[in-house]
Amino acid sequence: FRKNLSYLLDVEHLWFDAQHLREGESEEETKEIVSKLQELSEERGRYREIIKKKYNKHFGSIFRTHATRTLFFHRLARYSDLYTSKVTNMLDYPLNYKFGSRRQFYDHEPVL
Repeated sequence: FRKNLSYLLDVEHLWFDAQHLREGESEEETKEIVSKLQELSEERGRYREIIKKKYNKHFGSIFRTHATRTLFFHRLARYSDLYTSKVTNMLDYPLNYKFGSRRQFYDHEPVL
């Protein structure tokens, strides 16, 4: 999963950064750039689907829709006390440990 996600993030980074290159110096160069952008877009789509099916082949992750967190995630993060994959993960914490949520910043807010 991590390799697929890492690859997807690399492809998306290339795809987003290359958007401004749509205009080449010649018509042939422009066609080549547009073709490469289309290839990156298709590769991005393939890997988005691969990652989605890693969670559940019918509907993907219940926490995320591609890059967007789902409403279920927001409700869970706001109202649940704790989320873990295994109860035995709690053995690493002392009995008097206090868990708390961290502030989640919106994209337009400065992260301090």
